[in-house]
Amino acid sequence: MDERGLRDFLAQRVPEGPGLDYKRTEYDASDPKGRSEFLKDVCGFANATGGHILLGVREPSSKLGVDDQIVGFPDGTRVAQRLEQLARTWIYPRVPGLLFRVVEIAEAKHCVVIHVPAGASAPHMVMLDGRNALYTRHSESTTLMDLHEIRRAIERSTTARALARQVAAQRLSEVRAQVGARAPALLMQAVPLIALSEPLDVLSDAFDAVIRGNARDAAGFDSSLAVSTKPQPTLEGIRGINFRDMPTVETQVHRDGYVSALYREIPLGPFHQEPRAPFLHPKLCEVMSAFAMMVAEVRSAAGMEIPYLIVGTLLNARGMYLGTQLRGHSDSDAFAGPFDRDDLNWPEQVCEAGDATEDFARNMKNQLYNAFHLPGFPR
Repeated sequence: MDERGLRDFLAQRVPEGPGLDYKRTEYDASDPKGRSEFLKDVCGFANATGGHILLGVREPSSKLGVDDQIVGFPDGTRVAQRLEQLARTWIYPRVPGLLFRVVEIAEAKHCVVIHVPAGASAPHMVMLDGRNALYTRHSESTTLMDLHEIRRAIERSTTARALARQVAAQRLSEVRAQVGARAPALLMQAVPLIALSEPLDVLSDAFDAVIRGNARDAAGFDSSLAVSTKPQPTLEGIRGINFRDMPTVETQVHRDGYVSALYREIPLGPFHQEPRAPFLHPKLCEVMSAFAMMVAEVRSAAGMEIPYLIVGTLLNARGMYLGTQLRGHSDSDAFAGPFDRDDLNWPEQVCEAGDATEDFARNMKNQLYNAFHLPGFPR
């Protein structure tokens, strides 16, 4: 939002309510009362239905014009940074999608617009000065949550995960039809658990670099999920493939924050018997790390720590072997298998705001080895 957008909004004279709060001055982050008030307000919106806090703006009234409503204060960037750090430190779990927009106005002053989404991991708790408290937003005020409100927040969080599962299941169905009933393929999905305040600009240079895999190539991955063709816009966002004919890698980023990678470079094993069986080389674990890095890149390009439901499926896995050598192909007996189910489905994971994405990749590696009755991914 810029100054014009702020003025257009204020001209509508929207009163304070469950989703909107006006603050004439900034929160004083150096004062215990100011810190407590800020954390209470953010927590209250996150545990309710989300909303916006406008700093440096008077509440509208019949006696105030737009110019009178805009008060502003100096150094809005510093104010926003200090408040963001407060929220990261003293609200647990973190509020994903919390955004601070600094709006420059005349006379070198600023307003700050804080977007607080409804928490996907609610209820959120303020943990400050040895005291823990849960708040929610009611009309124009923020109050402590009662037991019923806590239960309702938990139910909303559960619903967000159920909706994410539906998105993942739909994409899996599409991929299953695409690859058929024989060819093995690994599909990894990161489904956002919140609705973003605005769609991602997936056609920007930042997301083009995510799809191309520049940073992952630079990190030295053998299988970086990089693509050699120009990323293409789709109805939902942007898509990349490594070859125009018969691609073996396909990655997607959608405007709503969804991320996926389809990996089909699964060779036949170096066995002496015929026909040879598909086998999973340990470098497949690098693909998982590359996907984790890709999700981190999307977060960085989006400018927010989007929380994700992580889902992975290896389609047509029956009869596969897992190579247990860490380097290169081997003609030895260093293989585990064959796998005895049609698909290998990883247990779903939640990657919360603030969680390192490599953590879910590490879990996937260990779970892959566990599925073949091995103790875990060799380190």
